[in-house]
Formats: sequence, structure tokens, C-alpha cells
Amino acid sequence: TTQIYTHLDFQHLATVYDSAHPRAKRKGAADD
Repeated sequence: TTQIYTHLDFQHLATVYDSAHPRAKRKGAADD
């Protein structure tokens, strides 16, 4: 029900965030 929408929304936000901040995943390797 609501949790499904929340999960899908989180996945979407995660995808958008990853697209906007591709260095976020490997922070440290990129910063170094």
C-alpha cells in the first residue's frame, strides 16, 4: 500500500541523486 509508494519513491530519489551526484557512491576515492 503506502509502503510500496514510499519504496518506489525512494528508489526514484536514489536514482536521481546518483545521477546528480555520481561521485557520492565512491566518496573518498574521488575526493582523494
